[in-house]
Order: sequence, then C-alpha cells, then structure tokens
Amino acid sequence: MTTPNDSFEEELRALQPAAPSLRLASRIAADLTAPTAAAAIVAHPVFNDSTPRRHMLSLCLAWGVAAAMTLAFFTRTPAPTPAAVVAPAPETATVEASPRFTPVSATNTLVGALDEGLVTLEDGRTARKVRYEFLDTVDLLSADAPGATIAVTFPREEIRLVPVQTY
Repeated sequence: MTTPNDSFEEELRALQPAAPSLRLASRIAADLTAPTAAAAIVAHPVFNDSTPRRHMLSLCLAWGVAAAMTLAFFTRTPAPTPAAVVAPAPETATVEASPRFTPVSATNTLVGALDEGLVTLEDGRTARKVRYEFLDTVDLLSADAPGATIAVTFPREEIRLVPVQTY
C-alpha cells in the first residue's frame, strides 16, 4: 500500500517519454507514405467487395447453383431397363427312396447372389432382379453296404423379381 506522500510515486509522475531520434522518425514517415501490397489489393476496383455489381454477381451465382442442384435432385430417375424374360426355374431334382438308397440329409448352400438392377415389368411396375446360385447336396445311405453314404451335389439357380417402390 502506498501513502499519498510517497517519493517514488512523485518520481514516476515527473517522468516524461523521450523524444524519438531523427532516424526513427524518418523511418516511420517513409513507411506511412509508401503504399503497401495489401492497400493496393483493397484499393483495386475488381477486388473491392463493396461494389454492388460484385454482390449481384455472387447472388446470381449462388441462386444458379441452388437451382441446378434442386433440378438434378428431383429429376433424377433410374433408367428403366426392359423386362428380361425370366425362364421358370427348373424343378429341383427329387430323390425318391428306393430299397437301395435312403435319403439321410439335404442341404442348400448359397454360393452367390447377383443384383442385376431394376427392371420394368410388363404391367409397368418396377422390380429388382436378383440372381441366386445354390449348391444342393443330398446324402444317401446305401442299403447294400451298411454305413456307406453317397453325397449327390447339383447346382441350382433362382431368379427372383422383388417389387420396389420408386418416388
């Protein structure tokens, strides 16, 4: 805490800033009068952001881009492909029990699925065409040789048309 008659405070009040040297004063004066690169860009009429023409140009450009994006979004429809003629799936092989072979188990293994895209059906509806490939395996137990099994494997292909709704 300082007292009002403190000698240090009185010394601080008596201090005055020193006058700048002639060299420093001339350097400051030269810097103030010389145009800078930033001032040249701001003063250039093309880069002046306060011109109404530039504002109108940016506004028109923004509206044009917005209109193009809206038009592209709402008019985008997938190109319909003609309906493919789908052959009926062949009947799966039936294994009848005979006195020599008795079916023990049967498995269906999905090997692959291929999405063939959208198709337009004859009635005008849109559907997705999906092709499935299976391997069907039937295990048969032989009556002639006890404990002997035979595995019969055959490929099968299914084509399914899944109805879809497009907007």
